[in-house]
Amino acid sequence: MIKKLLLLSVVALGCQTTSLKAQDFNKYFTENTLRINCIFGGNANEQHIFVDNMNSIPGWYGRKTRLGEFPVEGNAQFEMRDHKTGKVIYRNSLSTLFQEWQTYDEARTSNKSFENVIL
Repeated sequence: MIKKLLLLSVVALGCQTTSLKAQDFNKYFTENTLRINCIFGGNANEQHIFVDNMNSIPGWYGRKTRLGEFPVEGNAQFEMRDHKTGKVIYRNSLSTLFQEWQTYDEARTSNKSFENVIL
């Protein structure tokens, strides 16, 4: 029993070390955050996303581990990929007020837009 537990611990540690090497924050990112100001608009049947502006702000406001995994499932997901290899280097999800509004009766008969910030 002790040998099995020890073997399992060694295997788990090996997997953990491998995933840490695969997710090197410093290889792809700096200690800055990209702020994207955008507008989600439309109605119950359609959605449009308009980028208002983007800028870099000092400090990193995200996670530094498990960068290629979704931390939680939101209504929308986005991912960044390495241009040369196509490898996913960052994934995140979000839920917006617009997407909640789309479920209301008002969204069946009118259009609306909501500002949103993505970091």
